[in-house]
Amino acid sequence: MKRGLLPVATALVLFAVGEIWLVHRDWKYYLLAAVAAAMFLNGVRVVILAWQRRRQKLATFEHGFAHWRNNVLKIYRWEQVEEVDATPAFFGFTIVCRSDDGRRDRIHFDTSSDPTQDLRGL
Repeated sequence: MKRGLLPVATALVLFAVGEIWLVHRDWKYYLLAAVAAAMFLNGVRVVILAWQRRRQKLATFEHGFAHWRNNVLKIYRWEQVEEVDATPAFFGFTIVCRSDDGRRDRIHFDTSSDPTQDLRGL
């Protein structure tokens, strides 16, 4: 959650700087305002995702991994993992697993908000 609060604070400072120092509303002011708005919205997105996934847990074992999210525990064996998609890397990574009943589960981990950010070696 701290990773989202820093861009929000920086965006607010940028907007305040633009209001105080850039009195004339020319292209510099609008460029600074657009950058500040993009930073602010991205920071809010990261904070919301971190809040939603605050109780997420992931444990890896010799024969598989267990994933706890939204009060639901799902256990997958390594044979059930079909694909690990990590492109582009800054958006996080997705694990595609096939459950015992034939259903495909896509588990997405966001590197900016998930507490499981250092699990790329999964």
